[in-house]
Amino acid sequence: MNLRPRDHLLDEAPLPIDADDRVDLAALTKSVWRRKWMIIAAAVLGAVVLYLYAATLPEKFTARAFVMLDPREQQVISSQELVVGDLELNNPILENEVAILRSSVLLEEAIAILGVDRFAPLLSSSGAFSLLSGSTSSEPPSDVALLEQVKVALRDGLRVSRMGESYIIEIASSTVDAELSALVANTIGETYINRQLAERRRVAESATSWLAGEVEAWRVDLVDAERRVEVYKRSQLDAVGTSPEVLESQLAELIEQLALARSDLATEEARLAQLDAMMAEHGPAAVAATSTSSFLGALRIQAEELVRQDRALAVSLGPKHPERILLAEETARLEAVIAGEVENITRAHRSEIEVLRTRVLTLSGSVEALETQIADISSSSIRLRQFEREADAARASYEDLLARLGEARAQVELQRSEAQFLSTAKPPTSPSAPRPKLMAAFGGALGLTGGLVAAVILHFGSSGFVQRQSLEMATRQRVLSVLPTERISGPGDVGRLFEGLSYSLFAQRIRQLRTVLSLSETSESQSILVISSAAGEGKTTTSLALAEVFGLAGGRTILINLDPQGSPGALKGRSSQARDLANYLVGAADLDQVIENSEGGRYDLASLGRDKDILSDSLSHTKFRHLLAVLKERYDTVLIDSPPILSVSDGLPIAATVDKVLYLVRSRKTPRAAVLHGLAMLRSVNVRSVGLVLTMAEVGEESSPYGAADAQ
Repeated sequence: MNLRPRDHLLDEAPLPIDADDRVDLAALTKSVWRRKWMIIAAAVLGAVVLYLYAATLPEKFTARAFVMLDPREQQVISSQELVVGDLELNNPILENEVAILRSSVLLEEAIAILGVDRFAPLLSSSGAFSLLSGSTSSEPPSDVALLEQVKVALRDGLRVSRMGESYIIEIASSTVDAELSALVANTIGETYINRQLAERRRVAESATSWLAGEVEAWRVDLVDAERRVEVYKRSQLDAVGTSPEVLESQLAELIEQLALARSDLATEEARLAQLDAMMAEHGPAAVAATSTSSFLGALRIQAEELVRQDRALAVSLGPKHPERILLAEETARLEAVIAGEVENITRAHRSEIEVLRTRVLTLSGSVEALETQIADISSSSIRLRQFEREADAARASYEDLLARLGEARAQVELQRSEAQFLSTAKPPTSPSAPRPKLMAAFGGALGLTGGLVAAVILHFGSSGFVQRQSLEMATRQRVLSVLPTERISGPGDVGRLFEGLSYSLFAQRIRQLRTVLSLSETSESQSILVISSAAGEGKTTTSLALAEVFGLAGGRTILINLDPQGSPGALKGRSSQARDLANYLVGAADLDQVIENSEGGRYDLASLGRDKDILSDSLSHTKFRHLLAVLKERYDTVLIDSPPILSVSDGLPIAATVDKVLYLVRSRKTPRAAVLHGLAMLRSVNVRSVGLVLTMAEVGEESSPYGAADAQ
């Protein structure tokens, strides 16, 4: 009975793979190294082309002048708002100044200063006369056209730039004449400085002229406004008899006196109320005790002394004793005197209150009368206040303009340019361009970069798979091993890879693959189908190598070759058999007659004759299933070398009958679409236990050097 164990190592399952998003630098480096001659050729070609191009260019000389914009302010006069303010140097303003130095206006002024004839070497080297309007006539161009040509030629060789983040501007002029280059750079710098200073003076003089006119106009207005104020004041004084200022002073004095009188009245009323309350509650003695009067103080002391004497006599004498009666009478007399004195004090307070009330009423009437008089005067002084406001405004404007005029006149003489020469240009002693060696180096670097980019594009643009991670990510299937390229011409070469102590990376990977397949066994025997998308992907070589390692492990192994188009030298041992597997399946031979032993004797071999279709329409698949069941009873491992799945349809029904399927993918060669299509065909016949093997890989291209061990 053919049992198909569930192979957990081959099952399709979501893989926790994130390496597809990473770049394998080792594989990329090796891929680029394989294309090193292409990269070197691109670098050499770029260097030669740019060197030859530079060699054809005329020599140019570059002179450099440096202009510095001074951010320091020179405050000679105490003005916070200058007529022409200093530049607040920042990046936008510095860029503006650089643009001015490049401007056509500045170039035209510099050309006018030097004269057009001075630029004859520049025009002759560029062929300006012959290039004008595309004409070849010998007639010289007009002055305007000649000026335009000179300006264009100068602008092509002029470079103005800021030095880093500093306030220094570099003026570099390149022409075919060393002295002309220095002269142009210096003239442009001087023209820029002179224009800056002239513009500042022009603005200051214009401002001074305008301020002088404004000052005179405001002086006339101020005189008229002050005259109107004085005239109106005299007319008002004649009508009222006194000035509003005097009345306001009197009113302020009366208001102050009224406030003092009201304060005194409130104080006296408070004192009287306090005395009345104390009299009603405690009597005259209590008032006398709190009074500051010396007379009341003396009377109070005498009364207290009489009370003390009476208390002393009360110890030995009765209340009817003549001495105590005399003391009582004297005490009553003193209390009556104290009561009368307290009444006098109260009466004096009431009299003072009446006087203060009268004063408050009198002062209030005076204040009201004076306020009425001032209000009458104020109602007639609205126009006066208007005249005064106009005079004050005219005076303030006149004084401000007068001060500004004085400062502006001073600034006309104190104007200076923010720019100054830091270094003038000197005629260069050697040409600055062309530089063939530098251009060649640049061309070489450019070609090298292009070659590297092309190599990287070729590496990532390959339609096949290079790394196991990308294959796993694309197929969602495990890659059991990555087999390197190995030169094999027949079974004998395969057997020698596993003999003695010789080391072969291919042999080690095959052993690892055999270990993976053996660990997944759940029965005494297993059948393994080796299949690929197309021919030439290492299918027969891998089948032979697996047969060798399974045989070396001591297991009974048979290799069934069902690929009639396989390599003729790979399974040359089959030629000794008169009958092949097709004879057995059609009943023309026994099984023992179609099985032969391999060259090394480690496994048996049963092959299909060339140009024979094992599962043709006339042959039932049942016979092959029966053959597979018989072989699994006699052998521990049955390896089947199947035809390519995309070339021959025989592999599909075979895949549905085996325990495991090894799907081989050739590194870099097998297209991604072919792999995905082949796996889809296997799934269409309910094949789920599929393990991938990446074959013929370059050593170093895989991300892990441990092959199948990583798959576990």
